[in-house]
This record gives sequence, C-alpha cells and structure tokens, in this order.
Amino acid sequence: MPKSLFKLVAIALCVFGLITCTQNFSINSVGVNSASAQTSEFQIWWSQGFLPEENEMISQLVSQWEQATGLKAHLTLLPSNILIEETQKALDIGRPPDIVFSPDGDTNLFPKLAWNNQLADVTPILAPLKSQFAPISLEAVSYQNKTTQKRSYYAVPLGESTVYIHYWKDALERANLTANELPSDWNAFWNYWERSQQNLLALGEPKMYGVGLCMSALGTDTSWGFEQFLEAYNARLLDENGQLLIDRPEVRSGIIAALEQYARFYQQGYVPPEATEWRDSSNNISFLDSDIVMTANSTLSIPLTQQHPPNPYNQKSNDLYFNKIATTHWPLKPDGRPLPSILSIKQAVVFAASPHQEAAFSFLSYLLQPENLNQLLVVGNKGRFLPVMIDLLENEFWNNPNDPHLTAATEIINQPTRASYPVYHPAYSQVISQNLWAKALLEIVNQKATPEAAADRTIAEIKTLFANWQ
Repeated sequence: MPKSLFKLVAIALCVFGLITCTQNFSINSVGVNSASAQTSEFQIWWSQGFLPEENEMISQLVSQWEQATGLKAHLTLLPSNILIEETQKALDIGRPPDIVFSPDGDTNLFPKLAWNNQLADVTPILAPLKSQFAPISLEAVSYQNKTTQKRSYYAVPLGESTVYIHYWKDALERANLTANELPSDWNAFWNYWERSQQNLLALGEPKMYGVGLCMSALGTDTSWGFEQFLEAYNARLLDENGQLLIDRPEVRSGIIAALEQYARFYQQGYVPPEATEWRDSSNNISFLDSDIVMTANSTLSIPLTQQHPPNPYNQKSNDLYFNKIATTHWPLKPDGRPLPSILSIKQAVVFAASPHQEAAFSFLSYLLQPENLNQLLVVGNKGRFLPVMIDLLENEFWNNPNDPHLTAATEIINQPTRASYPVYHPAYSQVISQNLWAKALLEIVNQKATPEAAADRTIAEIKTLFANWQ
C-alpha cells in the first residue's frame, strides 16, 4: 500500500473515531470542562480508544449497567495523554471523578495515588474473584499505602499487554533471510535486522532501516523498549520490596551494556534519524510506511490497524495482517536464559474521595463479569489488550491458529513475565514519567556522552528521586 494511503487511512480512523464517539457520550480532546468536575453525577473518565469500537463498547456497557441497576453515570472520554493530566488537576482542586481508566496509569499515576491514600481499596471487588485472575495481574494492583503502612488492592485489572516485536516478513524474504525462523540468540537476533538493512540496500531497494527502536523522550515507547534491554542484561533495578539495587556493580554494568547496545543501533545508522523525535504513534506510522523492517510496540495496535471485515475493499489490508506483518517474542538474554516480558496491566481505579463509591464498585463488578469483560476486550479493543482472567485467555479468540498476531501474543503472555517496577515502589513512576532512560540514550547519541557517564548520571538521578520520595 502506498505510504500516502497509509497516512490517509490513519487520519480517517481518527476522524471516524471522533465522529462516531460524539453520538453516544461526552468526548473531550482538549480538557475537562471545570463544570464537569463540579457535577454531582456519578462520573466515569475513560481513556479514548485507539479504535472507534473501543469507545462504542464502553459506552454500551455503561448503558447496560444503567439499565440493570437503575443508576445513572456520565461517561467522559479523554485522549490518554490528557487523561492523566486532567485527573491530577481534578485531584488538586478536590473534585476527582469517581472512576478513571487509563492504559498508562499503572506506570505513571496509580502507584503514586495509592501511596498517598487517594484511591479506594477495591479488595471487596477482587477478593471474591481472586482465583479467576492470573496471579501477576493481582500482584500488579497491590500497591503500598504510606498511611496504612501496608499493601492492598487499589486498582481493578482489566487487560494486559507487553512489548511485542513486529516485522515485515516480505522484507526479510526480499533480503534473502528466513522470515519464519528468527535467531533466538540475543546478538544474532539483532544482527539479523542489521543484515536485513544491508541486504536490501545491496539489492538497490529504497532505504529501509533494519531496527525501528524508539529513541525519543516524547512518549513512553522508548522506556518500554529499553526496560526490556535492562532486563536482558540482568540489570534488576528494584527488588520486590521496593529496595533500589542500582548501587550493585553488576547492575551498573548491565545498565552500561544496555545503553551501549541500544544507542549503537542509532549511531551505526540502523535506526531512522527521526527516531529521536518520535512520539508513541510515530514508530507505528514508520513501520506501516515500510520505512523500517521491525519495531517494538507495547500493544498490538500496529497489526490490528490492518485487520478488517473480509470483503473486496479490504483484501490488501487483510493480506498485510495475515501474510506480511508478523508478531514475535524477544530473543533469549545474552547469557542464554529466557527474557521475561514486562507486563503493563490496564487498570481502573476508584477515588477515595468519591461520593459514589457504591455505584463505582457496582459498575466495576459488572464490568468484571466474564461476558462483559470479554466484550470490552474482543469487540471493543479487538485484541489490543489481552485478558487478565485465566478462563478468558483460554478462549479460542486468543488461540485461533489462523490469527498469527493474537496467537503469538498469547504465547508471549504465557511465557515468563514480570510486573513493571512502579508496583514495587511508586518513586519509579517518576523515572518513567520523566523519561530518564530516554534522556540517557539521547545524551549518548546527541551529546556524545559515554555510556558509562550517561549511566552514572541516571543512577544518581534515580537515587535522588527515591531519597526525596515522600
């Protein structure tokens, strides 16, 4: 598909999403009107969907809950990057909504709010369902509260994702590489993508970069991708009790090795120059424009843009989904051991100051009914987030051998995983929100700092953040 057509399709999807959303509920792309924060209505703030079906499905589920209970709710949809900011503003003036769902809240907001005793304990919702959840999904919502001096469940897990690797099978075939048998060895894996670029150039093809890793401090993708490199080099920054481990020599060595290799892809010309300015959607666009052979992404949004109902108009996009784009797992660590995938657990929270906690608990309990949560994830999210409930993940939708991306994602989720660091200590959410790892990488590639200097500066900054955390 021509590059210009991809961009038109992306724009059309956004516009269509805005048009369809406004028919059923409140959508705000700028910010929350102060009046809405002051209303006495039961307020649900939800992250605006990547796909229009996501917005329609949550609206439908709210309506169904209203009909079942006789209660009323006002649903407001906000772009993900604005939702966090507006939620904090509402808390600052003492008028938060009752429920917030944010796909990024697990790393940059909810751990801090739980620590500050600003979230309601949702154990009454989760305790009766405990056996239905994958254990790690409950671990990821068990936050520390400095007031009570203990952990408890302060968020409701609804879905999960991790960092997937997507690549163009046909590009590898043109480069005379085997698209279905990627190396599992760490260094051989990355050399494979470098060779793809070299081989394509040798064949006289337009330049297609072999490694589409994000290098920017303008979004979250760099942090997610680089954290996998830290994990690969055994640079375990925190233990499960929230204790910093970065003073250990072996951890510092792992950080330096991860920074050096990640930055070297860019320095040697295997990453597009503009990757230092990418936002979270930029690598998606670059990949779909065939500017890069592979990329890492924290949801399945890239392939899912190409999955459409089967009809003559969708033949090309469905061919991309089923035959041209592939999803795969990360290679083994450099030491040969399996590399755990870092999970992002998608969560909804209820605020401690909510005057409608009973209604909020009722709605979230309704949402957790398997048939409802399945509708949200399958019909709404189209599989962008995977289930956190064990039985739902065993559904044939996620294990359909004819769907190369969902089956790959399910296999990845069922392999070794770990929760993200902010659940162990909320101070680490500041490392992510301030993009400290991305800044360290940019220091190397733009300012010519050594990996050792960038590592030591970042380690010192992280230690300061933790020391000042209250």
